[in-house]
Amino acid sequence: MPPTVVTTMPAVPLTATAQFGNRVSARIVSVRSTTAQARGPGEVSGPAVALTIRLINSSSKNIALDDVVINVVDAAGTPGVPMSGSPARLFTGGLAARGQADGVYVFALPQGHRTTVSVSVSYSAGAPVVLFRGSVK
Repeated sequence: MPPTVVTTMPAVPLTATAQFGNRVSARIVSVRSTTAQARGPGEVSGPAVALTIRLINSSSKNIALDDVVINVVDAAGTPGVPMSGSPARLFTGGLAARGQADGVYVFALPQGHRTTVSVSVSYSAGAPVVLFRGSVK
């Protein structure tokens, strides 16, 4: 099977709506500072950010949400560590045509690493990745 080429769309501000280019879009509804509690393997309690992300499906087809991937990196490329404890509420199931859904993703991210972050959102291996960039508090 030939490799799949994944396109990353140009970065938009954290407050903008990012278009995947196929009548599906994403937007960061809220960003809030929190203290993450370690719950799973490799997790360490500490300062974190909680991102509420909204996916909007303006197409005429349902889309699966079980493969959604959200990543956060700081300006140096250091990744935020995904946390599974509250208030995390990952996307699951499906998103109906002309519907929308919210997911909450929590990343351990020290205060000094929040000046410029990049948030990437992917919902399917066949769709482009959208990218948000900006400062989080």
